[in-house]
Amino acid sequence: MKRIWIAALLFALAVPCVVAQDDAPRVEVDPDIKLMALYDTAGRSWSHRVIHWSRGESPYVVRMHAVVDSLEDERAQVTTTHSDDWGTDNETTETYELTNVPDGLKSWAGKNLAVETLDMGFRKFECRKHVSEEDGVRVTTWVSTEFHPLMVKQTVFGATDYTVCKLTSFNDGKVDPYLLYRKSGRSWTIELAGGMKMKSTITGVTEEHANMQTELFKADGTSLAPATETQIKFQIVESAPEEMPDPAVPTEKKVNCQAGEFDCISYDNGDTWVLKQYPGVIAKGPAMELVEFDLGHDSNAFYRTVGNSYTLESTTKVAGVSVNQSMKYEVTKIDGANCTYTMKSIDDNGAVMSNTKMNHTLPDAPEEGEAPPPTCPYTDQIEELVYTPAGTFPAIRTDAGEMVMWTWNGLTIRIEMKTDDVEMVQELAQLNIQ
Repeated sequence: MKRIWIAALLFALAVPCVVAQDDAPRVEVDPDIKLMALYDTAGRSWSHRVIHWSRGESPYVVRMHAVVDSLEDERAQVTTTHSDDWGTDNETTETYELTNVPDGLKSWAGKNLAVETLDMGFRKFECRKHVSEEDGVRVTTWVSTEFHPLMVKQTVFGATDYTVCKLTSFNDGKVDPYLLYRKSGRSWTIELAGGMKMKSTITGVTEEHANMQTELFKADGTSLAPATETQIKFQIVESAPEEMPDPAVPTEKKVNCQAGEFDCISYDNGDTWVLKQYPGVIAKGPAMELVEFDLGHDSNAFYRTVGNSYTLESTTKVAGVSVNQSMKYEVTKIDGANCTYTMKSIDDNGAVMSNTKMNHTLPDAPEEGEAPPPTCPYTDQIEELVYTPAGTFPAIRTDAGEMVMWTWNGLTIRIEMKTDDVEMVQELAQLNIQ
């Protein structure tokens, strides 16, 4: 009986319109909420963790992961995978019409509902709080106002049962227009007419803005003018007015320049080419060419200061059994070029299972007057904005068969792995950089 009840609940969670029933009373929808916005971007994905308790029984856990596979003619196809503590795995595919919103889902965007912000660890979500009660079962649902009808959290209280569903990961799926500016230490150099060079460097980053320094050099490398500082604010891009003309369709091709070969786009019939992944960087243009591009990921940054530490938390599922574990790394000593750090393995109860000393050799500092070597030259790396419990980071993505890994400054901040026998997620839980 329990298995049947759980199966029905999971189907409801996977298909929101079942939970928010179509016969729900009509409400005045908040006009600032874009209905069905969750499904308006192909590639968007999210995960939930559902824990169910029944009186006298042990908790039961289900993990769900959904992906918007495609979007065509305002119809989104979404695939959801489920795995549970019984070792059951299944997959469902649903189609959602963005222009046909059931009344039940509209009730989750009611103008008079309470507004609450939920901090899920990896990201904060502004939500509308919806409460309903029927036959002694009280259901409280927090739905994102930005990504309606994304369920950020839901609790279900019955006489003998309790269920809580929480959002555990979310990937927007959209290209971040400010990705270029989100990594401190990133730099790019453009050679201008006459051999002059202009170098731009990101010198600091906050959640709201980036600071960029621009320097001009003569052909012999001497400074042409004092460096200038620019603050770049990260703004939310609002919807374009209805009367705006259609945006120009760019031309795409690979472009060779002194800094390498890049996927580029052009909006002026090939006179100027900019990097496709980082449109703020010109590869080639009239009397200008990109000669250096450093992503700024310094793999030695963590090891340069005593007291630096970070913690990775992982959940591994083998044969239906989940094991939680933490690994804490901390720099304890620096002697010249030699860094000593510890690696502690911590179990789910907080007990230290092992404590290992390890060493890392730091690179030699450049000679006086010599420019430091690039920390991470661009060589077709894929960089994405990754949300973790320790914060949001522009991270380099590496696909290795059944495993996907994201690294920031050389530190692994997230790993996802799934095989026929093992399912594992590891992510950065704490970060302390002095």
